[in-house]
Amino acid sequence: HNYRYKDSMTSILFMGVDKDELGTVKNVVGTGGQADALYLIAIDTDNGVTTTFQISRNTMVDIDLYNTAGDFIRTENNQICLSYAYGDGKETSAENTVRSVRRLFYGLPVAQSYTALDISGISALNDSNNKVVYNEGQTYELQGKDAESFVRSRNHETANYNDNRMARQKAYLNAFIDKTVSMTKSDITTPVTIYNSAKPYMTTNLSAAKVSYLATDLLRKGITSADIQKVPGKDKDGKNYVEYKVDNKKFFKMIVDTFYVQAD
Repeated sequence: HNYRYKDSMTSILFMGVDKDELGTVKNVVGTGGQADALYLIAIDTDNGVTTTFQISRNTMVDIDLYNTAGDFIRTENNQICLSYAYGDGKETSAENTVRSVRRLFYGLPVAQSYTALDISGISALNDSNNKVVYNEGQTYELQGKDAESFVRSRNHETANYNDNRMARQKAYLNAFIDKTVSMTKSDITTPVTIYNSAKPYMTTNLSAAKVSYLATDLLRKGITSADIQKVPGKDKDGKNYVEYKVDNKKFFKMIVDTFYVQAD
C-alpha cells in the first residue's frame, strides 16, 4: 500500500535526567547526566488520539559525540541515554537527544517539543498531582521521595532491572495521566499549574501557552488516556554493557500505524 504522513501529528519528547540539577560540572561536556527515562508523546491534533512511545535507555542508536570542549568528534552507535551527556546538560544536551530519537524513528520529524526534567523535579511534579493509583487493587498517596523512588530505583542484581523499572514508570504515568485528565475536567488550569511546578527543575522549548492549548484541545476531542507502548525489542549483553536491540519489523508497524494514513 501507499501511505502518507499525517500533517496533523505533533510530538513531545520527555527526558528524565539522572541528576539533582540540570547542567554540567564546570562547563565540561560529558558531565551533564544521562537520559534514563525517555517518552515520546505523539498527538494527532485532528482527533486527539495520543500514543506514548516508551524508549529503553539501553536502546542502541547513532548518537553524536563531542569532546570536553564541545567540539564534534564523530557519530557512534551507543546507548541512547548517553546522548544527553554530550552537551551543556540543558538545551544542547536535550537537542542532541532529540537528534538520536529522530534517528531511531527512521528520520521522522518527531519531538518538535521537548522537556528534560531533573531528579528533584519528580517530587515537585508528583506533589502537584497527588493521590495517584499505582498498584492494581490499592490506592496510595505518593509524596516527594516516595514517587522518585518508585519511578527511578532499579535492582542491578537482576538481568531485567531496567524492564522492571520501565514497568513501574508505565504504571505511574498511566495513573498520573488519568488523574490529570480528571482534574483538568474540573479545572482547565491544571496542566499549567503542573507545568509551573516543574519549571524550576526542567529545560524545555514547550511553552505554558502550548501546554494550555493542547490540554484544552485534547479534552474537547475526548481524550481519556495516553496509550503507552514500549518500543519493541530485547536486552542483550553487549561488550561493555546491556544493549537493547529494537525489533525493527514490529517497531516500523507501530510507526506506520501512528504517524501515517493509508493513501490507496
